[in-house]
Amino acid sequence: MPTVIGTLYPGETNALALSDAKNRAIAMLRKAAVLDLTTEWVEDHFVAHVTVTNRTGHKLPTGYPEGRRMWINVVARDEGDNVIWESGAYDRPPGC
Repeated sequence: MPTVIGTLYPGETNALALSDAKNRAIAMLRKAAVLDLTTEWVEDHFVAHVTVTNRTGHKLPTGYPEGRRMWINVVARDEGDNVIWESGAYDRPPGC
């Protein structure tokens, strides 16, 4: 939002303050959760176990109700970095 606000109201906002707010929010979100991933071979396929640990002390994700979205995108790649399996990719709606 700081970038949007600065774009909508150029000259009316403090660009440095908005940039600092954006950087603080990004730093906080990077510390908000820990993800642990383990895999195991079961019969003829791998099974991934993902654990998300909330480190915020309150709801994760936080914010206004309509904006509380969180998902995990798990991608398996081969030795050549080619995607061989994916689950949870974000399918952006048209116009977004």
